[in-house]
Amino acid sequence: MGEYRHARNGTVPPCSPHRHRPLMKMSELKDDTLTELAARGRELRHKIFTLRLQQASSRLEKPASLRTLRRDIARVETRMSQLRRQSAPVKA
Repeated sequence: MGEYRHARNGTVPPCSPHRHRPLMKMSELKDDTLTELAARGRELRHKIFTLRLQQASSRLEKPASLRTLRRDIARVETRMSQLRRQSAPVKA
């Protein structure tokens, strides 16, 4: 298989380095407290709610933003569970 070429003029389209970049990275969440992470999670859930309303009314411009937000929520939840696991007493 060759590289992808544009159908009209046969050129290779430029690849954007930020095309599939998530909105946030785990390194951005590492210094946040459990309270800050919970607030960020609420904010992200509110954003996804408004995007779903836009999707229902056929006004959503970027459907991929729903996917990105879901993944960002998962990153926040993962970091929260890591912090809870660290602070939990070890049972012997």
